[in-house]
Amino acid sequence: MVVRLPRSGDMRSRITFFENTTPVSASGVVKDNTLTQITEVSAKRIDDVPGIDDDGRLLDISMVAYQLRFDATLFQKGGAVVIRDFDGDYDAKGGFQLLGGRKRYMQIKAVKRG
Repeated sequence: MVVRLPRSGDMRSRITFFENTTPVSASGVVKDNTLTQITEVSAKRIDDVPGIDDDGRLLDISMVAYQLRFDATLFQKGGAVVIRDFDGDYDAKGGFQLLGGRKRYMQIKAVKRG
C-alpha cells in the first residue's frame, strides 16, 4: 500500500497526545491511572484504516491513522500513547511509522477506546 504524504492543507485535525501515568502517594499507595498531556499537534486523519495483525487477521474496522510532522519526543514514546481527537480518545496500536519525504512525517494507527 502506497502512503501519500500529507500536505499542509490536509493537516486539519488538532489532536492531543497523552501518556498513562500511575501516581504513587508518599506511603506507597497506587492511585488510579491518569492521563498526562505530552503535546498537541495538527495532523491528517485517515478514517477506516484496516488493521491487520501478523497472521493476516482483521483487528478492528474502527481504526484510524494520523499523519503528522516528525516529533522525536513522540517517536520515542512509541505506541504507549493515548490520542484525544474531536470525537473521543484513541489507543495507539503499534509504534510510529516513518514516512518518506523531505519534511519527515510519521504515522500512527489507533483504535477508539472503550
